[in-house]
Amino acid sequence: MTYRLDDHFTIKKLIKISLPAIMQMIFISIYSIVDGFFISNYCGESAFSGINIIWPYAMILSSFGFMVGAGGTALVAKTLGEGKKELASKIFSMMLYFVIIIGSINAIVSFIFVKQIAYFLGARGQLLDYAVRYGRFLIGFNLFFMIQSFFHNF
Repeated sequence: MTYRLDDHFTIKKLIKISLPAIMQMIFISIYSIVDGFFISNYCGESAFSGINIIWPYAMILSSFGFMVGAGGTALVAKTLGEGKKELASKIFSMMLYFVIIIGSINAIVSFIFVKQIAYFLGARGQLLDYAVRYGRFLIGFNLFFMIQSFFHNF
């Protein structure tokens, strides 16, 4: 079933359209809670603190995918509304390539300087070791999270 913007939206239609996005946001939140639960119970408080220091930085990086996706949907929707499907497809592809390039550059630079970043964010001693270890893993896969955030908007 397809929905058009000029359709009359009822609460049922609105929920049906927005439910996948809501569920995705819930699962992302549950991921961080479950991750924190297992790490704090099985690795200790210092490891959990290391995660909490580096996690906001990784989310800031991933916000670029969301930002480009949010702006890109407006451009693609406007272009589709003008009846220019081929141009809309090119804009979508350009935005996706941009996210991949920016995400790759962010991942490489952040991976190299993760120790300095964690230190700047306040990690010292053993906490710095945990933040760097988790940060490298998290930042290494952050490109995929950025792409997921980009597609979430579309």
